[in-house]
Amino acid sequence: WYAKAVRWANAKGIVMGISDKEFMVDGIVTREQMCTMLGRFIEKMSMQLPTSGEAASFDDADHVSSYAKDMVK
Repeated sequence: WYAKAVRWANAKGIVMGISDKEFMVDGIVTREQMCTMLGRFIEKMSMQLPTSGEAASFDDADHVSSYAKDMVK
């Protein structure tokens, strides 16, 4: 039911899948994945989030994947 949306998001560079040939259709979306997708969407749509104060801190910040660090921040 969501294949059209995934194709659109992939074409826009918002989602990449877990490999060149696989999109984890039954997987649970993690916070870092959602932050990355939302951040890419905002960038691709030439939007900006307002910034104020310090970035939120998370107990698991040391475990965030390198690809997602900036977006989670």
